[in-house]
Amino acid sequence: MHEVTKVFLGASLVLSNGTVYSGVGTACVAMVANAFRVPVLVCFEAYKFHERVQLDSICSNELGDPNAISQVHGRDRHNKLLR
Repeated sequence: MHEVTKVFLGASLVLSNGTVYSGVGTACVAMVANAFRVPVLVCFEAYKFHERVQLDSICSNELGDPNAISQVHGRDRHNKLLR
């Protein structure tokens, strides 16, 4: 992240309050970029806007199986993401 100037993300859906639905792991990338004060830009087609509002967006805004990113090759079997 030290050499990154901008982070571009795609979105599957954007709600009227700005909540972004995207693939698994996208929220982690955005949070790391935010911690490093790197701007995050979300690119998506206009038809993906929806008037719905979701209040608990950090818990269920990713589409897909979280186990797909929880296994790190070369690490031990104890995975802190699954606890």
